[in-house]
Formats: sequence, structure tokens, C-alpha cells
Amino acid sequence: MTTAVTIAEFRKDLRRLIDSALTGREIICMDAKSRDRQTCSLIKTNLLLEMLQAYIFKPKVFYDQETKTHNIHLDELKLYAYADTLEEATEQIIDLAIDYARDYINRLELFLNVPDRKSHYPYVIRLTHCQNTNEVKKLIFGS
Repeated sequence: MTTAVTIAEFRKDLRRLIDSALTGREIICMDAKSRDRQTCSLIKTNLLLEMLQAYIFKPKVFYDQETKTHNIHLDELKLYAYADTLEEATEQIIDLAIDYARDYINRLELFLNVPDRKSHYPYVIRLTHCQNTNEVKKLIFGS
């Protein structure tokens, strides 16, 4: 069972609720005064990241004979890189992914309201938890 609390209860018992969430329980905070009854969840970060592991990047890497370019398509985020060398294309797609994740988070309300971009959210969250470009590269391309 999840634990549901009002905003007032959340404020009053924040420390206890955080301790509970850190055990693996989901804490749902609701605004009892709101018309639409929106809620938010407090959940242990490691559990969130484990759930997000289902969202796997599957880059398509190929050489285009016609244009003589190395191409990397990251369809999960609708990002594409083209370069003379595979290394350059790899660097480009990593930079594009980092920039896109930053922009997505900075303009979250916009992206979550665009139907073909809303599905990018779990991938963006995975990217935002990377500490550096090496971690981003490993996330996108594997080990």
C-alpha cells in the first residue's frame, strides 16, 4: 500500500515521510484544496533509477555511402548526428543528448505538453542522473 498525505501533513511530518520513502515506500502528496486533485510522489531515487532501466537507448550507427558520413540516430529522443568520422558522430550525439536533456528540464512544462516529446521524459531523467560525458556515453552506447 502507498501512503497518501495532504500537503499540510507532508509539511508537518516531512522527516518521518522521507525516512519512510527511503525504506522503499512511495509517499503520495495530494493537494486536498485543488480542483484537479493532482498528486506527486516521493520515492527513493535508487528505486526510481531501477524502474527507469527499462528505458534503454538503442542507437543506430551506420555509414552512409551516398553522403560518405557516419550517422548515429537516437530515435528515443529524435536526435541525429552526422560526421566524417565515427568518433565525431559519437561526440556529437552525446553533446546533443546532454543539451537536449538540459533544455527539456529547463522547459519541462512545454515538453510535457507536446505529445511526441512527452515520451522522452524517462530517457531525459536517466540522462540527468549521469555525472559526466563518460556516463552519458555508457548510457547511450553501453559498456
